[in-house]
Amino acid sequence: AQFELARRDLTAWPGLTETVRTSGQPLARRHAIRALTQIVRSHPGREELFEELSAAQRWLDDPDAGVVIEACRLFGEALFTPAESTLRARFRHPDSRVVAAAMLACSRYFHAFHQPRSAPLRFQASLGEKVYHNAPGFAQPWLPRPQQSGSVTWPIVELRDALVRSAGRDPVITHAASVLVQEIASINPANLFPGLASLTRHADRNVRIAVLLAQRRLLAPEVASFL
Repeated sequence: AQFELARRDLTAWPGLTETVRTSGQPLARRHAIRALTQIVRSHPGREELFEELSAAQRWLDDPDAGVVIEACRLFGEALFTPAESTLRARFRHPDSRVVAAAMLACSRYFHAFHQPRSAPLRFQASLGEKVYHNAPGFAQPWLPRPQQSGSVTWPIVELRDALVRSAGRDPVITHAASVLVQEIASINPANLFPGLASLTRHADRNVRIAVLLAQRRLLAPEVASFL
């Protein structure tokens, strides 16, 4: 059913969101979000989905951890940057699966910087932002100034704190954290690695392992500091 509804494309969106909102079946809600993720994947940057994805951000606060996990994957696939701050807040979620899903979703934002110009960060700006920036100079003072919803923040502090809380008990969090560090560092290692120096000497072993794994994948010479 999930794949058939995804095949029906945007026409299935209202029914899928209604399923997420009203269904009493946890699996039905999760599969509905998975179908929405498939639709988003086939329509990068579609303006008509901006408002739909904005409304869907409430799923990141759902009491069902499975729904939150699928919502993280949805926003990561969509590269929907307005959800980034909420994703970073999920690094403190009590369910380790949610923490890992939020980290991996954020890692996709940074991975997108490696994409060609034809595939920029999706949904960076709402239609209102485009109207503001395309309006004549004399008209802009009369328009609401948009927030910087297209920016992406390096979540180093939140990531470090999540690793300390997990204390190495969950290798999935350690893996997801290392992937996020890797994607951030691969954008501009020369600027980032000096900022990670304190993490390589952090008292928590789990923090050091996550940084080590990221640096090893990047073949970074700084990995020698762990010797």
